[in-house]
Amino acid sequence: MSIEFDTHKTFKKLTEGNKFSQGQAEVLVETIRFSQGDLAAKTDISEMATKSDIREIKAEFTWMRWILGVFSAAIIALFALQLQLRGDIASVQANVVSVQADVDSLQASVVSVQADVDSLQANIVSLQADVASIHDVLVIQNKAIQSLQALLESRLPP
Repeated sequence: MSIEFDTHKTFKKLTEGNKFSQGQAEVLVETIRFSQGDLAAKTDISEMATKSDIREIKAEFTWMRWILGVFSAAIIALFALQLQLRGDIASVQANVVSVQADVDSLQASVVSVQADVDSLQANIVSLQADVASIHDVLVIQNKAIQSLQALLESRLPP
């Protein structure tokens, strides 16, 4: 707290009308100024913090710095986790795309294998028909051979 004191104005009032000599006015003004400065200093001292107050404030600042440090570390950890999660998500998305490509490839392979199975079934049916045809021919040939054998036996002397 500061008190304003206009020394020039006070000096002029004291010397007007020869109330005080210039020397007396100077001493009086200086004394008033000095006492007001002392009063201001005493007022300022009453408002000053004690060592105990300063220790409390330091303790609070230490606590606040500690909390700020913990929060800063937590925020940094969260950012690191966020970056890791973004990387993991990107990796999973790439894996999903890769798996989808594999599924598409397998589906194409299944279609191809199904076409091969259908072709093989058609070949089996054709082979069965050929085997049946060959069987019929062999049956006919066997009958012909038996007929020829019977004919030959009938012509041969006993």
